[in-house]
Amino acid sequence: MPEITKDGFEKFISAKKVVNNVLDELSSFADANIIPTHQLYRYIKRGLDELGFFVYKEHSAVLEVEKHKATLPENFKKLYSAYMCSPVSNSPRRVYPQSSFVWYSDSTYENFLENNCCPDGDRCFDEKSRLTIRHYYEMQPIDITFHQPRVLRLVPSRGLDVCTDDCPNLSYRCSDEISITYNEGNDQYTLNTNFDCGYVYIQYYGAPVEDGLPMVPDDSFVVDYLEKLILFKILRNWWYNKEVEDIERRMQFAQEEHRKAFAKVKYYAKLPSFSSMIDYARQQRKTRFAKFQHLKD
Repeated sequence: MPEITKDGFEKFISAKKVVNNVLDELSSFADANIIPTHQLYRYIKRGLDELGFFVYKEHSAVLEVEKHKATLPENFKKLYSAYMCSPVSNSPRRVYPQSSFVWYSDSTYENFLENNCCPDGDRCFDEKSRLTIRHYYEMQPIDITFHQPRVLRLVPSRGLDVCTDDCPNLSYRCSDEISITYNEGNDQYTLNTNFDCGYVYIQYYGAPVEDGLPMVPDDSFVVDYLEKLILFKILRNWWYNKEVEDIERRMQFAQEEHRKAFAKVKYYAKLPSFSSMIDYARQQRKTRFAKFQHLKD
């Protein structure tokens, strides 16, 4: 069992390792080129979705809204905060936190006083706020600064579970609203807004991704479950399509092995160490949101 830290799993591995383990186990079929390798990563993605919250990591992204829409990151699963913000004119825009070339990102929020000239000629100060996102691109820090971040109201999507229970946008009241829709055809989430254009900074949960492929927790229970899932899916597909003879008994055995592996990993997720991790993550989100609570519409 790997060490569980406040940030979740300590290590993740590429889904390629899981796929290669399965191909090694079915080496004769792999050599005959009858295994639909491209589908195996889809099985992994669905398997991670079944496991849910505890295999996701926290991410952030800056979305550019055009014509009331913005495409959410490919690995998006659940929102836990969203803010409208305006970029500073000299802030670089070429790299956003969701870029695959960004090694690490963090964000800071601060109030500051802007020195202005008042109509009577005296000096006066306006209190303003800004959000600075610093990410490390090729190990070099790049800052993107946004003025006046404002919490957005999230309109719940019927039949779609797209936000955490403690997402502040659900209870916030303002005129700027967002909603999230899902297109099953292209497996893509979209952010919809009641404003035509602008920028939205989101914090969300999603599976880690490397080179366009999902990352999976480097954990024996999770890896074993995914391998058993893929084996069962492959054998069932062959059985459905009658592509391989004498497959039914092997498929039934794989189905039972998959069921056992799923039960083990779900039990693992209920252990006290995981409950503590989730509680910690929720408290951290509340702390971060507290910095923005005074911002009004």
